[in-house]
Amino acid sequence: MIQVRSFTGNFYILDDGRVRQLLIVGEKEALLVDTGFPDSHVYEAVQSITDLPVQVIMTHADIDHAGGLKDFGSCRLHEADWNLEDAAALKRGELRGEKHPYLPCRSYKGKWTEFYYDK
Repeated sequence: MIQVRSFTGNFYILDDGRVRQLLIVGEKEALLVDTGFPDSHVYEAVQSITDLPVQVIMTHADIDHAGGLKDFGSCRLHEADWNLEDAAALKRGELRGEKHPYLPCRSYKGKWTEFYYDK
């Protein structure tokens, strides 16, 4: 069972006893760092704290940090950790992103992730 602890103000620590996630709740949206194991139930914990839209950033793509990603729809992930299926295909040139409308990079939106990259 995941434990939710208010660290300070709108900053929460979500802890399932194996790995921790961090949630910062803003005025218009929330920021979640990592999504835990598939059985961590991070999505339900986040929904119990806020009903705002949630942006997810990943520290890296190992299963203990990315296991709950499917519940959130997309994430931001550093290019060095693009070992997810879509990211690997992008690296191999099998998928092409599009020029981002306002950032100086390309973007690709996959099933669970959204990537921003230079090429």
